[in-house]
Amino acid sequence: MDNKNDNTKAKIAWFTKYWYLMLFVVGVLAFIITIIAVGSNGEKVNNNVEPANANALTFYLPLTDATITKNYNDKALQYNATLNQWEVHKAIDFGVAAGADVCAVCSGKVVDIYNTYLDGTVVVIEHANNLKTKYASLDGELNVAIGDNVTGGQVIGRVANSAKGEASEGAHLHFEMLENDKKIDPSAYLNLENK
Repeated sequence: MDNKNDNTKAKIAWFTKYWYLMLFVVGVLAFIITIIAVGSNGEKVNNNVEPANANALTFYLPLTDATITKNYNDKALQYNATLNQWEVHKAIDFGVAAGADVCAVCSGKVVDIYNTYLDGTVVVIEHANNLKTKYASLDGELNVAIGDNVTGGQVIGRVANSAKGEASEGAHLHFEMLENDKKIDPSAYLNLENK
């Protein structure tokens, strides 16, 4: 009996002397397990999720073989011969023959289609990263409807001269890009070097 008592007393004495080391080891192990279970950005690791660059968007030109007739400029005024006035032009106008295919510049969802006298037939596509693209002066017969999901490079309609606010330019695509619903320069996303 004394042997068991002595053994128990020795264990208690050892635990009393080294309890903080055991607590430290348990804490370190818990920390290591947490680091393994949680990614470096604070999100739980899940091998089934897309890679971190999943929100990286791929952009295409809305037209092939088009000429830029008016650039984006939010500071200097440009003359609008149709309306006989100077105005800020927060879009890029692509001159091309009527009937040329217009493509979505990026994957997204068609959120609006409308027709006004000044803009003609318009398609608005919403993309990731709070971006929207607006395609104006289109032919009335479209390849998409509101709610459709589109992929980058997919034909959404054809060029026309439906925008009466820029009728003197002839058939062209009036292309706008918005970030957080504010118009931005599309050349920040589109490769226009060969246009």
